[in-house]
Amino acid sequence: MIDTTIKLRGKGFDPNTTLTLKECSVKTWSLPLDPCAQRNEVTVTTNARGRFHTAMTAALCPAITPVVGPTPSTGPVGTQETCYIGAVHPSGIDTLELVGAVPVQISWP
Repeated sequence: MIDTTIKLRGKGFDPNTTLTLKECSVKTWSLPLDPCAQRNEVTVTTNARGRFHTAMTAALCPAITPVVGPTPSTGPVGTQETCYIGAVHPSGIDTLELVGAVPVQISWP
């Protein structure tokens, strides 16, 4: 649910490295697009084994396409969006990707 705390665990990153984790609507994009939720990021430092533990508050990522009801037989179905959390990293001249991206289902009333 939006505005709740998400617990994040990561492994396989470079040891003793600072990462900025962001919540975005896609895992790869080209500039000048910015599919990441503004002001929803957390900075972590990996340990000697390339792992981290942290928490982040769920937000809505940009470019959402909500699923909305009601349907005649079931009534309102609610809304949700798939977002991805990972470390933004350049992957080409004008392309960025979320390294270690994990999908998160964000819902709201």
